[in-house]
Amino acid sequence: MFKQENKNLQKEAETVIGPSVMVKGNLNSNGNIVIEGILKGGVKTAGDVFIGNKAQITADLEAKTAHIGGEIRGNVKIEESLYISSTAKIYGDVVCASLAVEQGAMINGRFSMGKDIKTEKSEEEEKEAVSK
Repeated sequence: MFKQENKNLQKEAETVIGPSVMVKGNLNSNGNIVIEGILKGGVKTAGDVFIGNKAQITADLEAKTAHIGGEIRGNVKIEESLYISSTAKIYGDVVCASLAVEQGAMINGRFSMGKDIKTEKSEEEEKEAVSK
């Protein structure tokens, strides 16, 4: 379903974490990121993220678009489109503008969707700040 899009994203990647690589720490970027290995920390990019089928991520993820095939233990915030393949496992809350999920994906968490995601987030942050 998403194979052609995944190939294009992988070719344009600025940062690649290969299948035999383990990274501990935060990853901040403006470009596209491909993660095939293990990442523990945080991922934030203004670009796109591709997470391979065998990748294991223990981190919050923020990106413009994302293709998820592996396991994520953390919250996912995607500005535009989120594609979740049948091999994906997500343990955390998901916020995105649009969503496509293949049959077989496992997701444990809450979803928030729509084009006004940034506005919703700002309102939530304001409520939290006022209550503190």
